[in-house]
Amino acid sequence: MKGRILTPRPCGWSIPSPHDGGVGRGLVRERGILKAASGVSWASFAGYILMSFGGILNLIVVALNRGFMPVRTEEIPEERKRFYHAMDEQTRVWFLGDWIHIGGWYFSPGDIGLYLGLIVVIGDLLIGVALNRS
Repeated sequence: MKGRILTPRPCGWSIPSPHDGGVGRGLVRERGILKAASGVSWASFAGYILMSFGGILNLIVVALNRGFMPVRTEEIPEERKRFYHAMDEQTRVWFLGDWIHIGGWYFSPGDIGLYLGLIVVIGDLLIGVALNRS
């Protein structure tokens, strides 16, 4: 059974959908279940999951280290000392801190997840735009 778009409510607002000329995807009732009909592809969804996972990892390490992100280097610039601390023997979950050295910068596993997810989402959006224009 194909989903159908919900009808406008008597309170004066309607649920916009591409089927009635509105913007957005609207809400669809399919087999008695109300769900959001989104235009998000699986690649974008995976990117959002990666970004969320990376953010949660960063949140965990900062929360367990009293509000500071641990960094593997001893030389932290003065303007960054407000948010970063050098790793030492008292650092909790050090493996979630900034210890991955890439191109002169230190990244955490959470940062890598955030950046990879962002790349996937932007790439999926660009591919979608390119395919829709041709």
